[in-house]
Amino acid sequence: MWRGVLVGCVMLSAGCARAPRTTASADCKACHPAFYKRWSVSKHGLAMQPFTAELARVHFQPQTEGLRIGSATYQVKFEGAENFVEEDGPRGRRKLQIAHAMGGKSTYYLLTPMERGRLQVLPVAYDVQSKRWYDMAASGVRIHGDGAALPWTDPAFTFNTSCYGCHTSQTQTNYDTGADRYQTTWKEPGINCEACHGEAAAHLQSAKSGDPHIARMGNMTAGQRNEVCAPCHAKMSALSASYQPQQRFFDHYDLTGLESADFYADGRDLGENYTYTGWLMSSCVRSGKFDCLHCHTSTGAFRFAGNDSDQACMPCHQNVVKHSHHGPDSAGVRCIGCHMPTTRFANMRRTDHSMLPPAPKASQEFSSPNACNICHAEKDARWADGYASKWYKGGYQNGALERARLIDAARHGQWTKAREMLAYIRDAKSNAVVTTSLLRLMRPWDDPRKVPALMERLGDASPLVRAAAASGLAEVASREDVQAALLKAAADDYRLVRIRAAASLGPVNVAATGELEQSFLARPDDFNNQTNLGNFYLRRGKVEQAVQCFELAIRLRPDSVGTLVNASVAYSRAGRPADAERVLRQAVGFAPKNAAVLFNLGLLLAEANRNGEAEEVLRAALEVDPKMAAAAYNLAILVSGRDLKQAIALCRRAVAVSREERYLRALAQFLAKDGQIGEAKRVFERR
Repeated sequence: MWRGVLVGCVMLSAGCARAPRTTASADCKACHPAFYKRWSVSKHGLAMQPFTAELARVHFQPQTEGLRIGSATYQVKFEGAENFVEEDGPRGRRKLQIAHAMGGKSTYYLLTPMERGRLQVLPVAYDVQSKRWYDMAASGVRIHGDGAALPWTDPAFTFNTSCYGCHTSQTQTNYDTGADRYQTTWKEPGINCEACHGEAAAHLQSAKSGDPHIARMGNMTAGQRNEVCAPCHAKMSALSASYQPQQRFFDHYDLTGLESADFYADGRDLGENYTYTGWLMSSCVRSGKFDCLHCHTSTGAFRFAGNDSDQACMPCHQNVVKHSHHGPDSAGVRCIGCHMPTTRFANMRRTDHSMLPPAPKASQEFSSPNACNICHAEKDARWADGYASKWYKGGYQNGALERARLIDAARHGQWTKAREMLAYIRDAKSNAVVTTSLLRLMRPWDDPRKVPALMERLGDASPLVRAAAASGLAEVASREDVQAALLKAAADDYRLVRIRAAASLGPVNVAATGELEQSFLARPDDFNNQTNLGNFYLRRGKVEQAVQCFELAIRLRPDSVGTLVNASVAYSRAGRPADAERVLRQAVGFAPKNAAVLFNLGLLLAEANRNGEAEEVLRAALEVDPKMAAAAYNLAILVSGRDLKQAIALCRRAVAVSREERYLRALAQFLAKDGQIGEAKRVFERR
């Protein structure tokens, strides 16, 4: 039976709902009036608010002319109690009610109610600094992308799907998978007291007796304080919908690393202000002594007068003027100016929280930003590097460069550097974020040499690394030694590690199998979760359940190529080849140059004995990815009956990429059939 190749899925970039609680922030005011006053007008407290005529009057300039977006024109209109965006397009003119304003630090996004309970971000947004209206979706086009903006109606801009966890508190999305409908509720707009301090009902009952029953920042470790902030300031995926302050981040979330194109190869952030990945790369943070509250209050405001966050650095770092090589009144003498430079993306200002030193050499190689050229915009990175190399001896940039080169090579499948990648992974002193990123990026590298490194990292101090290592062992989980190691990992202290190990074990039942299944259901409206749940069921032989998950995922995200490919595998195993071909053709329509899509279609056609079509499609896959060993091998099988020389050449291509036994066996058989007995024996002996 045709098996095909499953395609992995990406992680989310937004927070997750938290369980409902019973206390409103106003209940805290009586005992904490000063803090309540600061919080109520803070960016956390006002992360989302109802849109009113007064809000429009105070915070927004009128939009004097319509903004052309696609085939329609959009204009914001404030008419007393009626505030709306007028759309004038091919379908005529309609009013889109403005129900809520979200954000407000750098930009305001406006929300409108739509069908089936959805709140959608409107196509025009407001830049707070420049006081201008702009195209919301176009501003968010990634640097490393196809340059096309998503339509504003895309699910990525649906509040209930993407934004809710970080802009409202104690939110329940209440998504009905059957009706494809939301009945979303929240206790309070904005980030309320309980979001950071936990449930407060018991605290209110016992405060007078001196029993706090509350998560107090002063009683937390530095790591716990960081993890309170992380759910809203991390690019991550949710494992549960029940995170509470003081619980461990990696029991409830997984973290996106440098495998994502939202980061430059050297770790600089090019996406939205999801700072936790870079934060964990910081040596200050890794020391265990530094946390978010050194610079910020829990309202999100700067802790120091005049926003002088450099004061947080002073206890450990002296002689700043000498170190900076800038005058005492220069912007270049500020710690955050050089180590936390601010850039803009999607009209949002973001600050680099990795606190790494400027690396002009990395800018030259990877086009990443550096603080020198942010200030000296008229100069180039070569000029900046001249001064940096003169002022700071000892090659301080070398470590960042070496890491970035490994990440970049892994992103592009350049396995000639695999030896260096493995050496980095096996070094227990390596940065956990970079190690995790390499482990994830190296999954397509089909080589047994990586297995010992993965096995070693199952014992790493970081649960993030252990989880990535467990995921990377999925392809060899049938090996007795690997299975034993994964069974041990499936009982790890951290949920993230347990469920990644359970996923790699596939059909093997462990206690964490139920946790794994529940983690996919934490976000039932997320197409990635439904796709991954389908993969889970498929590996366990639950084909009909897998089909249902894939069909729901396709309904949520019809253009997800990975989901379509995986659905084709499920349909094929369910004995529905016509549906398998249908979704693969749909995938080809979205991604005509995707080697995995073409390869799966070629296998399906070969299974149906449509050999001419199969050969054409497999050749197309091999043209897109000349190193796709499986495509070369299957093409060799197809042509061997009529062209033995070509079959041998194709098998040699496959073996040159991977010394998988079936490739070597086929090459030996074809050589023997061609009369090349001696070489056939040598190939057979090298298996």
